[in-house]
Amino acid sequence: MKAEIKVIIKEPGEAPYMAKVANRLDALQELVGGYIEPVPIRGNVDMIVNEDGKIYGLPVNFTAGRDYVAGPAVFVGTAGEEFTDVPMTVEAVERWIKKASRWVRRGGRG
Repeated sequence: MKAEIKVIIKEPGEAPYMAKVANRLDALQELVGGYIEPVPIRGNVDMIVNEDGKIYGLPVNFTAGRDYVAGPAVFVGTAGEEFTDVPMTVEAVERWIKKASRWVRRGGRG
């Protein structure tokens, strides 16, 4: 397991940015402000969010279909059960977020 990984962080009201973080549970929990919930978004990429972000009333980060992401989102690469360097660029994450926000207008994912 790598000690540090490259991630893309998207905070509410801010543009996404690349960062290097410790590849430890406590470091990821600190980034999202609580327990983590990995959400698979494509192939070998997960979006890590605060498991209880909506319950705690964290600010809306972006919409995704009929739902939304509350609080910070951290995009990571995956290799089996391990987190690794994110294989996306900041620009690719921005495109993914724009696409996700349109899912609701088209009646679902797609």
